[in-house]
Amino acid sequence: MDKKEKQQKHLTHDELSEKAFELGKKYNCKIEPIEFFRDGEQIVGFIRTPNRMLKARTMDSATTQGTITAAGTLFEAILVREESDPRFSSDKSEDDDVYFGGALASFAKIEILTNQFTKK
Repeated sequence: MDKKEKQQKHLTHDELSEKAFELGKKYNCKIEPIEFFRDGEQIVGFIRTPNRMLKARTMDSATTQGTITAAGTLFEAILVREESDPRFSSDKSEDDDVYFGGALASFAKIEILTNQFTKK
């Protein structure tokens, strides 16, 4: 398959969601797709939903080591390598944008609520 063919074969949102659902059954956990485009080429990965302890360690690490380091550690722990584009786990510098995109997408999965109550 040449570069032009790769650019034209994009998985749809529904196809990515369905594949994530099927992978969730296979791995017995919730799986979410991550999707990036480089020069028109779709780059797809799949990540597990992190558990509470992993989220807590990541937030602690972000305060002591920095957000990027913490995001990278989280990404390494939840990336489903065997189902994801190999560029997500590549050590090549030309794939750093893919790796860091995946790391920051993983970090963004940690959601917190902010207390809205204020004293009068």
